[in-house]
Amino acid sequence: MARRRFQRGCIVTRGGIRLLRYREDVLGPEGQFRRRHRAVVLGPASELSLRQAHRLAEQILRPINAGCWRPQSLVTLRDFYSQQYAQDVLPNLKRSTQSSYRANLNQHILPALGDLRLLELSRSDVQRFVTALAGKGLERQTTKNVWTTLSAVLTTAVEYGYLERNPARGIKLGAREPRKTRFIPTPREFADLAARLGEPARTIALLLAGTGMRIGEAMALRVEDVDLENLAIRVSQDIWHGHLDTPKSDASTATLPIGPKLASVLEGRLARSGRSTRFLFANEQGHPLDPTYLARKFLYPAQQSLSLPRFSWHTFRHLHATRLGAHNVPVRIAQAQLRHRDPALTLGVYTHVIEESRRHAVEQVENDLFSIVLTREEATEAQTPVEATK
Repeated sequence: MARRRFQRGCIVTRGGIRLLRYREDVLGPEGQFRRRHRAVVLGPASELSLRQAHRLAEQILRPINAGCWRPQSLVTLRDFYSQQYAQDVLPNLKRSTQSSYRANLNQHILPALGDLRLLELSRSDVQRFVTALAGKGLERQTTKNVWTTLSAVLTTAVEYGYLERNPARGIKLGAREPRKTRFIPTPREFADLAARLGEPARTIALLLAGTGMRIGEAMALRVEDVDLENLAIRVSQDIWHGHLDTPKSDASTATLPIGPKLASVLEGRLARSGRSTRFLFANEQGHPLDPTYLARKFLYPAQQSLSLPRFSWHTFRHLHATRLGAHNVPVRIAQAQLRHRDPALTLGVYTHVIEESRRHAVEQVENDLFSIVLTREEATEAQTPVEATK
C-alpha cells in the first residue's frame, strides 16, 4: 500500500476559475501504486472567495488524508479481464457460462469498451454501449446477456479494489419485446412424431416429454440413475458439448417420478444396452451421445415428414409443463417437477395455454354467469302472450 501523506493541495486561479490541485494514489497495470496529479474545478473566482475555496478543498481532501480513499486503477478493462478475471474467476464457472461469457466479451464488450481504463468507465458509457447493442438489432435477451457478463466482470473489479462501485448497475435495457409463440405439439402430433422416430431418439423424446427433463440431463443419465422398482430417475449431472457438469442449479438436482408406461420403455432400453455402469444413451465407445447429431438425424426429418414446425429437444420440456397445466396440476407440484427455483418461471414461460383448455374454461364461466339469466328470460317469454298474426 502506498505511504499515506497529509496534503492541503494547491488552489490556483486560471481564466477566472479556481482549481484545486493535489496528488492521488492510483493502481498501475501491474498492481503497483503510483501518484498522479489531479485538478478539480471548485468554481468561478467571482463567486468563490479564497477562504471558501480552501473550505471546499478541505472537504475534498478529507477522505484522502483520513485514509478512507480507495485508490483507483489505471488498468484497462481488457487487461483486467485477460490478466485477472479470465485466470482467477472464469475457470470456476460452469462450462456453458464460460463459453457464453467469452463470446459476449470477445464479440461485443472488449471491442467497444476494452481500451477504457476502469476508472474512466462510467454508467453513461455502459448505458450508451447497451443502447448501441439494441440499435444493432440484437434481441433484448441477448443484450441482457451481454450486460450481465459486463456487470459480472465489473463486480469482480470492485471486489478486487479496482473500482468503488459497479458502473453497470442501474442500466436500462429497454422495453420488452413481444414474446414469440412457441409451437407445442398436441398429444396426437406427439404420438405421430414418436412413431416416426428411430431409436434411441424415440426413447429420448418419451423420456423428455414424460419427465420434463433437460436434454443435457438426459444425455448425462447413467444406467444406475434409473430405478425401475421405485419408478424414479435420479438427476445429478448435466452434459454440455461432451463435458460433464453439475445441473443448471441446486434445485435441478433431484429424483423425478416416472409413470409405468415410461418405465416399460426404459426397461426395454436397459435390456438392449445391458445393465452396466455406463451412460444410458451411449455410443459404441461408451461416451454420451451428441443430442445435436441425434436431432439432425432423427428429430428434424421426422418433423418434416409430418409437416410440423422445426423445434428442438427443449420443446418436450415445455410440452410436459403444458400438459401439467392442462390437467390443473398445482403450481407448486409443477415447479417441483420442472425443478424451477421461481414458480413464476413455471407459470409464465413453460406453461403454455391450450386452446381446448381456454374453451372449456369459457364454457364453465358461461354456465356460472348465464344459466340463471337465460332461464329467467325463457320463463318470461313463456309467460308473454304471442302476438296474433294479422
